[in-house]
Amino acid sequence: MELAVIGISHRTASLALRERVAFRVEQACEATDQLRARGVLKEAVILSTCNRTEVYGVARERSGDILQAMEMFVASYHRLAPAEMGSAVYRHSDRDLVRHLYRVAAGLDSLLLGESEILGQVREAYRVAMDYGSTGRVLNRLFQSALEVGKRIRTETQIGSRPMSVASAGVKQAEVLLSGLENQRIMIVGAGATSEQVVKHLCARGVPQLHCGF
Repeated sequence: MELAVIGISHRTASLALRERVAFRVEQACEATDQLRARGVLKEAVILSTCNRTEVYGVARERSGDILQAMEMFVASYHRLAPAEMGSAVYRHSDRDLVRHLYRVAAGLDSLLLGESEILGQVREAYRVAMDYGSTGRVLNRLFQSALEVGKRIRTETQIGSRPMSVASAGVKQAEVLLSGLENQRIMIVGAGATSEQVVKHLCARGVPQLHCGF
């Protein structure tokens, strides 16, 4: 048995590449199904956010080719040549994988250090995979422990003393640059989860006019 993860993130890949490799919920379910049906993995979880896409898996047997097989699958699924992902892909196995997932869940590997949204995103990715039946004893234990570690780090260290997300940080910076937002007319471009959070933060600050562009 081997634990393996391959992924790309804001640290390694451009926004354009991250968008091409992202999985919607239904795609994540389909992809984990295919990975198991082809015998590549016997358990799988896909974590896909605006800043990272990671495929976690348990191999049926220990093999040096498992990481390459996972990488080739992701490229094929998204109709990319493997070279297009190239050096943007990182790979971890066993203990290094556990350490990596713990860092991700704690917000230590985020674009904004300690950002508060990633723990919920890890929890949701795990819930989707578990509900779909693509997890088993190994990944259940791994993700449950990662969620516990992420929660403890936020409650027992200073990293959680000022909860922050990319959306709230962006709005705060705009507030500083514009010397307040109360009299501003603001356009939001895009309709993703981050844009929704930006709108909520702007409304809370009393922005009188908001426009959305797609």
